[in-house]
Amino acid sequence: MAVDISLVASYGSPLHSLADQVRAAVYRAVEELVGLQVIEVNVEITDVYVAPPVKAGAPAVAEREAML
Repeated sequence: MAVDISLVASYGSPLHSLADQVRAAVYRAVEELVGLQVIEVNVEITDVYVAPPVKAGAPAVAEREAML
């Protein structure tokens, strides 16, 4: 089985490390949960999300990120 994943990363995330973590998690999940042998997992980061600047009176950063 081959798996293709497209994702959007948050600004500041180390992209190579993120792709490696996602790849490892998908391998593990598919093999353990579904029982299929995974031949390859292709991870494509299609965009980077940049949060808008925080305005006065806006929710705190932790509250904003919890909504994502």
